[in-house]
Amino acid sequence: MQNIKPDGVKVFLEGGNELDFVGLLSRVDGLHVFEYDAHYINQSDSIPLGPELPLTKRSYQSEQLFLPFIERLPPKGGLSYPDYCKAKGISVDESDLIVLVSSVGNRGPSSFIFEPYYKS
Repeated sequence: MQNIKPDGVKVFLEGGNELDFVGLLSRVDGLHVFEYDAHYINQSDSIPLGPELPLTKRSYQSEQLFLPFIERLPPKGGLSYPDYCKAKGISVDESDLIVLVSSVGNRGPSSFIFEPYYKS
């Protein structure tokens, strides 16, 4: 199982043959923080990660994980959940939302892709 936990989640937008860096989800002093990349937020064709994270400001903080990230997590009680965890090398008992989002929630029904972020 995974030993080194990510410090955050890098968010990319898949478009054609390229990936645009959208922003970074991290934890700061017990809060979940999502910060849009300055270049991304200033592009005219950028789309928000979700309605609760509009492009009207660059940084958002919340005690709870933001809905666009929660929605990407498969239900823990689902029959396939153990298989998802095994494929990503994490325990079915993992409760760290950053770990879960960057692994079992990394791809979903949208063009956004989540990848683990390590400070060092």
